[in-house]
Amino acid sequence: MSEYLFEHTRVERIQAWTDRANLAEQRALEKAGSFREGVLRGRRGQRRPTLPHLRVTLDRPARSPYARSMGHDDLPSLELAFPGPERDHGVAAILRGRKTALTGLLEIYEHAGEAVPVAGQRFSVLGSDGLPAVTIELVEVRVVPVKEIDDDFARAEGRGYADAAAWRTAHEEFFRSDGVSEFLGRTPVVDDDTLVVAQRFRVCSERTGPCL
Repeated sequence: MSEYLFEHTRVERIQAWTDRANLAEQRALEKAGSFREGVLRGRRGQRRPTLPHLRVTLDRPARSPYARSMGHDDLPSLELAFPGPERDHGVAAILRGRKTALTGLLEIYEHAGEAVPVAGQRFSVLGSDGLPAVTIELVEVRVVPVKEIDDDFARAEGRGYADAAAWRTAHEEFFRSDGVSEFLGRTPVVDDDTLVVAQRFRVCSERTGPCL
């Protein structure tokens, strides 16, 4: 249940209470990834005393900025950056036809245990609400050093980058952001030789239909 909630909703924390003497239930909750947070005792005004209860908490695990899972339309889903304005702007740019490329840090794929995508794969791109917004098909995938991203690719990202230098400034900021650092467990080093996954794509009208 907790995995479903974290995967399909925006729930960030789940809390449960268990009898302090119920060791079996406590072990089951801890096995699910919960941790003990405190003891709940009887409240003032209660007519009968209650036994102390443990409060256990399960937080949403840190997720890859490019988190992929099965989408609502049976396609693997693709999430651009983190929920919020940055993701919403990216999705809007795809829908307007301005965004036809995206970039991922190879280290993130490796840390998440995810295979690098290949040309021909289709993804359901999700909005910040977790719902499918558009279907895309990859037409080109390259693993290249940051220094090989050129002006043409930077502009194809559809975020208003004037050239590769502007693209690099924005991506270095994102790759070193708190969200990425939390997921990786460290702040990545980004230099000329840092490998990125440069992807070009086209928009598809349906899950199995033609692409534009």
